[in-house]
Amino acid sequence: MTHLVTVSCTGARSPGIDHGLIERLGLSPDVSRTHVGFMGCHAGLNGLAVASAFVRADPDAVVMLVCVELCSLHYQVDDPRWDQQVANAIFADGAACALIGSSADAPRVTGALSRVFPDTASRMGWEIGQHGFRMTLSPRVPGLIRRHLGSWLEQWLAPRGLTPVDIDRWVVHPGGRDILEGVRRGLELDPACLSESERVLERHGNMSSATIL
Repeated sequence: MTHLVTVSCTGARSPGIDHGLIERLGLSPDVSRTHVGFMGCHAGLNGLAVASAFVRADPDAVVMLVCVELCSLHYQVDDPRWDQQVANAIFADGAACALIGSSADAPRVTGALSRVFPDTASRMGWEIGQHGFRMTLSPRVPGLIRRHLGSWLEQWLAPRGLTPVDIDRWVVHPGGRDILEGVRRGLELDPACLSESERVLERHGNMSSATIL
């Protein structure tokens, strides 16, 4: 194991989870460590992009990607706000791991991209309150996904000679029932395309960055 990439947006400690993993798993004390912190639910994909970049730079690299989220640390049971109660209901603790290398037999990451849409920073995030982290979750998020996802994805796929209808299998972050519905309607997908994401949501809830793995 040459590299260790850790991902989390729940809780904060130093030394971080990378230090604990080195000791518990018996990894080399010289393993290269990178942490992707406080980037929310999409950070699992960011971690995968970082790990893939290490492998492209050094084909002999073997990268362990670990996402750990303890969403229950941020439960606010006394906060009556709608968005906080929704967060309490759908978010869950979870962890996931992936090993990334240059094996010819393994799936490859051929590209990664993210888009920040104007005036959306306040729609979802964490705020530090008197009793820990408080969730900001706007009910407008599914609508934003529905309106913007299709055109953005078409622009990203076009240079690769692809359109959304060419995608055989979809792995969509199951952020919630309405999030998945926003994706389905925004991309005009058959409901069956999101069955695996719906199954993960039903069984495990939204585990933030770990969910996509």
